[in-house]
Amino acid sequence: MKILKLSFYPFILLFFILLFLPKENIYYFVEKKLFENKIILNEKNIKEGLFGLNVDDIDIFYDSTNIMKAEKLNLFFTIFYNRVMIKDIRAQKSFQNFMSEKIDTISLRHAIFYPTKVWINIRGEFGQINGNYNIKNKNVHLELKPQENFEKKYPFLRINFKDIEGKLIYESINK
Repeated sequence: MKILKLSFYPFILLFFILLFLPKENIYYFVEKKLFENKIILNEKNIKEGLFGLNVDDIDIFYDSTNIMKAEKLNLFFTIFYNRVMIKDIRAQKSFQNFMSEKIDTISLRHAIFYPTKVWINIRGEFGQINGNYNIKNKNVHLELKPQENFEKKYPFLRINFKDIEGKLIYESINK
């Protein structure tokens, strides 16, 4: 019984660390890392929650050019599971040839049970993309399930996916 009590205290400590963690500082750290890669986030409102952070009305710039706008960004942190959810993304007119005009959601999930993988789910007018990013190898594996008229509406997006056994697959393999 004494061992059970002693093992319970570290979990309580981790719970309170996550509860009182300055979540805005994590967001600004990520923003700084993106800036190093010429990606700038310009948000209108940040609200800190119990286990996460909600950011509203984000303009996304690449190399000083506004490329898209996202309505909501939700970050959720726990010991075992973390999630980033971006909703209602609209590409600027000049970039709509290269990507979908509207993306409904982008979801990135990481769980402690799969420490080297980040699971990716993207839904938009083009269809749905599911896949993962391997943190250790820096490899990306995506599978596209397209909507009707995908080939005509999004030829630049289609070019990046290979037809492998009847599935549209994108893979980047770093050696």
